[in-house]
Amino acid sequence: DIDDDSIEYLDILALGFHMMARLINISDYYTIYGKNYFSRFSKKNVQKIAEYNTETMIKALNKYNVDFITHPGARIPMNIKRLAVEAANTETALEINSKSNAMSISDIRMAAEIGVKFVINSDAHIPLDVGNFERGIKIAKEAGLTKEQILNAAK
Repeated sequence: DIDDDSIEYLDILALGFHMMARLINISDYYTIYGKNYFSRFSKKNVQKIAEYNTETMIKALNKYNVDFITHPGARIPMNIKRLAVEAANTETALEINSKSNAMSISDIRMAAEIGVKFVINSDAHIPLDVGNFERGIKIAKEAGLTKEQILNAAK
């Protein structure tokens, strides 16, 4: 949801799925929102849409110089291992979100073993929550991450 001309003005480029993003056309709404919603009613469809979602993220990682992926796996099914491999290859961090972290502790550990770096984010939607990293730090500690694995940790 960003045009190529705007990217040169950004200090940080984050990639993520957001439920209320405006899409280009009506078929995109069905492909992205509809298929993800209806996939929850069939295990087979969940696996198919997870691969589609993962492939979409990987294409974006290979097209843009993405700094980190926001809340990977939140609200949509995703193949976290496959995404982590590509994130490591492109030196893209995965977000540990203090508000709604979607990755399990085992997902974080697996991604760390692959060589992924992480950022901890408050995901603040109101000023009071800006800088509230407590839950994210707790998750990172529980996963056994070191400060060197967290790009925005004080060293």
